[in-house]
Amino acid sequence: MKPEHLLLALICACVIFSGCCITPPQPPTGGSPTPEITPTETPLENETPEMAPFSASEGRTAAAGGITWLRGDAQLVGVQGACGGDGKAPQWDYHFDSVAAGRGYVVSVPGGAASMRDATFSFSQPLGGQWVDSTQAASACRMSDSDCSIEMRDGTPVWTFISGATVCEVNATSGQKIEGD
Repeated sequence: MKPEHLLLALICACVIFSGCCITPPQPPTGGSPTPEITPTETPLENETPEMAPFSASEGRTAAAGGITWLRGDAQLVGVQGACGGDGKAPQWDYHFDSVAAGRGYVVSVPGGAASMRDATFSFSQPLGGQWVDSTQAASACRMSDSDCSIEMRDGTPVWTFISGATVCEVNATSGQKIEGD
């Protein structure tokens, strides 16, 4: 069985069996009245609490673990997120290319958990292991909320921060802001 089919079968099984163990509420027995339900500030069991923003490097391990079991040859080619001024985001999308499969994959990491989807093969250079984190790059740009991403450009990893019409780029090897052309 192909790994993609195994993943699909696992997801289907989880969806099918998730409703099998739910017990419908039972009417109260005895003479006591039904208790009054009052609102609470705590999230319900099936609600996901909002995760604190984190840097691109902090989610990288979860993203790599999410793709390695499926495509061992997949290489990281880009990272994207909606950053605050501190370079942290509530979710990062890590883009991987698998040359052997001729396919691209995006692993989304919201708060440490990973989910994966297919993407187009980007033909981009792999980022490699050494690049400055989003927090250091954001401090060089000194921008408020922005769309931020890192990818290879002419053999150098470059962080790009975009807020409206303002664009700031940082050399992700040195951490230095790239001045305009």
